[in-house]
Amino acid sequence: MEQIQQLKQWFYSLPTKEQWMVSGTGVIIIITLFYLIVWEPLHLGLQEEQQKQQSQKEIMLWMQQAATEAKSLRSAGGRSTGNADRLRAHRPRCAAGSGSRTDCGTARSAPRCPWPRRPR
Repeated sequence: MEQIQQLKQWFYSLPTKEQWMVSGTGVIIIITLFYLIVWEPLHLGLQEEQQKQQSQKEIMLWMQQAATEAKSLRSAGGRSTGNADRLRAHRPRCAAGSGSRTDCGTARSAPRCPWPRRPR
């Protein structure tokens, strides 16, 4: 408590202009700390999660299309061979053999791609 009293005494001993400068600097420091500690990490985390969600939607859409295609192949008795190439063509970028196992349409810090690489 004594330190706070000393700080108040020091502050009030300053001329009015310097009190305004110290107060303004304090406000700027508080705003900057809020931005750096709270706002920016939340904003970046939100963007990353939105990118992950978009990637998951793309994968789900591809899986639904692949399931429909697989059902149609089963019902056709597997006689058509051109459909397998069409299924491979619709895989997400990471599964299409782009060379980067982390390129799944997610954020830069995304884990390795879950899709197996196509043999070359």
